[in-house]
Amino acid sequence: DLSDSFGESTAMAKYLAGQVTAGPTQLIREIAGVHGTGFGLTASPEKVRARTMEALASAITTLSAKAPDEVDAYRALVLGIVKDVAEAKGGVTPVETSMMEEIGKAMGAG
Repeated sequence: DLSDSFGESTAMAKYLAGQVTAGPTQLIREIAGVHGTGFGLTASPEKVRARTMEALASAITTLSAKAPDEVDAYRALVLGIVKDVAEAKGGVTPVETSMMEEIGKAMGAG
């Protein structure tokens, strides 16, 4: 529902705002400051999910090749966002738990 989406968006924005100043590395602080999803309002949930997983896997591959010391910090940033968003509106649902696991796998986090 719209209220849940707004609450989740607010949680994500707050988490990222905190990471802009408190992120563990300069690269992570810069990533946290980037806005936009690349998806329009009409994008299907399946398209958003598939493209997001592809983007996360690609980011890990790129960081592993170009800045391997940043990989763990990037994973922590993404998983921190996911956790905060999932907890934003009354607790983590089974669907959110499944998505957190899928995101972790896309980034090679177990």
